[in-house]
Amino acid sequence: MSSLWARLLLLAAGSMLLLFLANSTWLERINWKAGSWALQKWGRLEVQDFTNLLHLSRNYRVCELRVHDNDWLADRRLVDLQLANEGVLVLGIERKDGSYVGAPRGQTRVEAGDQLVLYGRGDALNDLDERQAGIEGNMHHVIAVTKQQDIVDDVFPLDKHMQDEEASTGE
Repeated sequence: MSSLWARLLLLAAGSMLLLFLANSTWLERINWKAGSWALQKWGRLEVQDFTNLLHLSRNYRVCELRVHDNDWLADRRLVDLQLANEGVLVLGIERKDGSYVGAPRGQTRVEAGDQLVLYGRGDALNDLDERQAGIEGNMHHVIAVTKQQDIVDDVFPLDKHMQDEEASTGE
């Protein structure tokens, strides 16, 4: 019986150790550095930390969004959607047939059944996911553009000041 308890104790201790190691940021940093070093030494890949590069921890994220028939996005060209004005970038489109359009251009049409790969603020992406076609969807787009412009003005107040001066002088 004591052998059974010893095994159970050993199993519990090992499980706790694995749980600790799996959640250790210290170990993650060491593993990242070791993996980066190995890839630079023997690999042909450029190592990037996309979480930091894209500021994904500051409410920015990359997500996939499925386009449905009644979505505001459906059956429209990217240039007409003006998603960049909302602070949303389309990184790619996976079509229903499995083909992929990477870094799509303005004339690319978004179709029902497409899976979009998007980058932007989490709240902007959530709003876009819920937006329906029609006048209400267009109004949500205008509100999202205004919100994004307010964010840009807060980050770059000098640009806003210069725009105001140009508007007042008629340039």
